[in-house]
Amino acid sequence: MLEGNTLNCGTIVRQSVVDTFTKYETARSVRFHSPCIAICNRLVQATIIAYVVIVVFIMDRGYQRSEEGESSVVARVVGLQQSQRENFTHLADRDPTQRKLKNKALGLTWDAVDTMVPALENNALFITTKVTATPKQTHGICAEDKFTGADCTGDSDCEIGRSIHLGHGLLNGHCNLTTHTCNVHAWCPLENETSSTTTLTGSEHLTLLVKNYIVFPKFRVRRRNFGDLDDSYVSNCVFNNATDPQCPAFNLGYIIRLAGEDYDEMARHGAILSFGIKWDCDLDFHIHHCTPKYFFRRLDPREGVIVPGWNYRRSGYWKEEGVFTRYLYKHTGIRIVFNVYAVARKFSYVQTTINLGSGLGLLGVTTILCDFMLYHCASPQKRLFRANATMVDVDKDTDDRS
Repeated sequence: MLEGNTLNCGTIVRQSVVDTFTKYETARSVRFHSPCIAICNRLVQATIIAYVVIVVFIMDRGYQRSEEGESSVVARVVGLQQSQRENFTHLADRDPTQRKLKNKALGLTWDAVDTMVPALENNALFITTKVTATPKQTHGICAEDKFTGADCTGDSDCEIGRSIHLGHGLLNGHCNLTTHTCNVHAWCPLENETSSTTTLTGSEHLTLLVKNYIVFPKFRVRRRNFGDLDDSYVSNCVFNNATDPQCPAFNLGYIIRLAGEDYDEMARHGAILSFGIKWDCDLDFHIHHCTPKYFFRRLDPREGVIVPGWNYRRSGYWKEEGVFTRYLYKHTGIRIVFNVYAVARKFSYVQTTINLGSGLGLLGVTTILCDFMLYHCASPQKRLFRANATMVDVDKDTDDRS
């Protein structure tokens, strides 16, 4: 009995393998008369087709393959600024590291070398709009500023060696009865923005020459933001969002206005400005259509911060009559950060086939939804089920053949 069943199973398996490669089956189709479900079916199909065509192929350009570009930005500043002479007459002539800056300041004129400090940054640049100079500082004892929280009424309020969070040095244990603040060991005299600060005028007229180089390795495409422009045009043009949108020379005051900001406020306190360069290249068209678009926005908040704006300090050191001396400069200005967004697209049979196949697969949702409505919402349900399915009793069929 066992041996006969084994032979029978072997025959079934062998026949199944043969049928797999010699027979083709199709799903049984049953047509139901139901206007409601039919309309729902067509609406769902139309929605899916519209999504595939409009969203996938037109908006997302699903028929193209894309690549993000590699880029570099080189920028320099052209123009002059002016400062008040009297604010810098106290600068000493023995600071060789600052001699160029002093000469420019005393001559009222600041060029790009003076205002772009540091001279080189990675995809960014800094333009000085206000300077606070503290000359000939030496190590000594002087009264702390009031804003630091070093107020005192006696020496007991000034613990020796203690430092204050916003202070300039270490307390020496004595209270200065003139200023009613503690004396500190620090670089003296302390920085005084009231008497030694000058605002550089004319910075809104500075010009930024921006060179942006972009490459798409897979497509073997190289572009630059001034590549198709005449040299004579580049030498004389100034960027205008309406009339000269491809000019690589930008007026500082104009781009700040495009960012919706007040230039005087930004120059007074300093700020961080995002300089956006967007490349969206469709390589199915001529390469000359691959050009950048520029946009600008302020990154730091205007209000609600403890220290608004942007500034930093630098110093120069030397010895004067054996005493270690330094100059301290506080630069307030506008830091411009360059952000490049680059993508190139080109037609691809592979991407088209994949997205088209995915869209056709979504049409299967229509069948699932309509079948659910047919068997759970329509009436009578038993009749519909019998029309769509044939019940076969396998055991009875086997007995009949025997």
